[in-house]
Amino acid sequence: MNLTLDRLPDAKDFKPESTAEIEQSTAIKPVIFMVMDLLGVVFIFWGLGEQFERLDWLPASLNINHIGLIMILIGFLLTLPFLAWVLKSASKLLNRISI
Repeated sequence: MNLTLDRLPDAKDFKPESTAEIEQSTAIKPVIFMVMDLLGVVFIFWGLGEQFERLDWLPASLNINHIGLIMILIGFLLTLPFLAWVLKSASKLLNRISI
């Protein structure tokens, strides 16, 4: 019984990324997405408070029907760019790993 292993990669097989790829990956600043995500979470919890507890922290001009649901929807929309950025970064990382 003969067991053989494929050739394992060594340092000669490593090809560094070009500077254009590195600059492109750092072009999108994740801090903006994190701030949007944090603001979205605040909107979601504030909307939940308005919807179920009637906090009445909003001015009278914004006291419309279902304002809590509208705030929850706005918060959800604000959290989507960070989620998309994380999923895109994770897929790039998984594509670089070869098994």
